[in-house]
Amino acid sequence: MSEALKYGVRFEAKAYDDIYLHLEGGRDIDLHNFADYEGRTVQDGNLEMRWTIREPRTRGTKWWKPSWKQIDVVIDVVKVTWIFEGATELREQPRDPEMPLTEDSCLAGYIFQPEHSRFIFVWQSGAKLEFAARNSFALIQDC
Repeated sequence: MSEALKYGVRFEAKAYDDIYLHLEGGRDIDLHNFADYEGRTVQDGNLEMRWTIREPRTRGTKWWKPSWKQIDVVIDVVKVTWIFEGATELREQPRDPEMPLTEDSCLAGYIFQPEHSRFIFVWQSGAKLEFAARNSFALIQDC
């Protein structure tokens, strides 16, 4: 396992949910497809959110194809920790009890509201996490 590298995060304010963690330098990490949300911690005013990404790709290709099971596939495993500094006003909405538990690890999307430095994360299970933060960065570890 390699050492985790620190990246700045670019934000793309959108009117709809984003599923990508946009890193400075142009790398985008999909936090929905092939990603498992592993939880969060709050410590010393910082909020840390963790994912494991298992992205299948064909050799020489960055994205998968519908027929990927029939061709030579490589699975890239990446550990992602997205850290929000100065996190405040943390609000949670519980999951929908009617949804399967497997949906707790699947991010439906997030919205960044730059005018208030607010983030809203929503999971497929209906759970929601909303907070404000003054800064964020990501630790990326290729496994």
